[in-house]
Amino acid sequence: MVETGFDPFALLPLYTNGKEISLEKCFGEGNAFPCGPVCEFRGLKIPTLVQWSEHGGITGEILTNILKRMDSCGAIDRTDDNVKPFLLVDAHNSRLSVEFLKYVNNANHKWFVCIGVPYGTHLWQVADAK
Repeated sequence: MVETGFDPFALLPLYTNGKEISLEKCFGEGNAFPCGPVCEFRGLKIPTLVQWSEHGGITGEILTNILKRMDSCGAIDRTDDNVKPFLLVDAHNSRLSVEFLKYVNNANHKWFVCIGVPYGTHLWQVADAK
């Protein structure tokens, strides 16, 4: 049984009745791409999240979905009210989307987000801080 990556023994149907099929039909159990790698963190298995945008960059929706996935998998321990997850990002437009800001400020899954100056990540790299 193949759990991740590419299954070379599965059929890769590119055409059905002379029509090209969508790439999504190649993913899932029994298909050429059964699933992506699974990350193990503190005994939790966190499945791959693959998303893309038309322009090839990150969007507020993608960024929000990343945090939703981390929250839904239990990757963030929210049992201690004194401990809150922290996210350090630059001031790209996706970090300022209404959807993202609403999500991180929701009391049910609050995130502390530090938004750095735009186009200045070379000035505030965490590992470079004195």
